Amino acid sequence: MPEDFFDYKQITEQKEGLDYNQLVECPYCHKPIPKDAINCYYCGKPVDFGKRSSWVYWTVFILIIVLLSYFIFFN
Repeated sequence: MPEDFFDYKQITEQKEGLDYNQLVECPYCHKPIPKDAINCYYCGKPVDFGKRSSWVYWTVFILIIVLLSYFIFFN
């Protein structure tokens, strides 16, 4: 196989696609992982950086409205 078949120099000179400004520390193994990671690449544990589903906010909002209306109309 000729050496010009695969350009090794081009491959070794490519920059990494990892943006170091977008890394956070895993809460379990303390190694750097991307902000949007679902599981840690190193320890495999699921990570949640305060991401909550919208249903949680809607449930809390509705409960507050129900409680406020109860105190306003029945007191």
